[in-house]
Amino acid sequence: MQTNSPWPIIGFNNREIRTSYYKINENNSSLAVLFPGFSYSTEAPLFFFLEEFLIRFGIDILAIEYRYNELPAFQTALSDEQDKWFEADVSMMTDSILANALSYKKVIFIGKSLGTTALLQVLNTVQNPERYAYIWITPGTSNSKIAESLEKDQHPSLIIGGTADRFFLLPEFRALEKLNPCITVQAIEGAGHMLEQTNDMARSIDNIKLFLAYIEGFLTGIVGLKAIAAD
Repeated sequence: MQTNSPWPIIGFNNREIRTSYYKINENNSSLAVLFPGFSYSTEAPLFFFLEEFLIRFGIDILAIEYRYNELPAFQTALSDEQDKWFEADVSMMTDSILANALSYKKVIFIGKSLGTTALLQVLNTVQNPERYAYIWITPGTSNSKIAESLEKDQHPSLIIGGTADRFFLLPEFRALEKLNPCITVQAIEGAGHMLEQTNDMARSIDNIKLFLAYIEGFLTGIVGLKAIAAD
């Protein structure tokens, strides 16, 4: 895997949003865009293993790091100001992705927690079920808005959460899954907001394996991608 030149994104108040762009080879036709949580970066376990996993499919990766938890100005801003800041950043991210990803036939948007709120804004901007797919990992406080937006949406979507995550509204997502055949919901029994199993490292590792297995099933069975042969 090689890291190419940066994918520049200028966000709210002309702040540069950090990104990492990993290009597997020059002829790749698929791109995964990773939107992390508020303090759960793309270097954290779920994303670390996910990136390695995506490489098996020959998927290029754009990992976005907004790192609001490291910005005093964001931390001290009022809630409305934070929302305005975040929405402006996501708008600029989306514009940059659309402008620079024209060569890709498939783009998979993947968000965790706060990142699923970003996906919600992207979904309302980007419309092309043949080209775009979405993976929603442990949705945060926007659960109901996500369910409402996905009710009639035709993009392939995978929603993954844990039954011990207080934010994860499993009954609402199960009802959505029955209503819309484009939606797949996977719930990991006993897992928390980071898909961790409290006081049980072995089961936490098993949860990551389940998480990757669900994504593999989605990419191969729904999106139509195939893993590339190992060297």
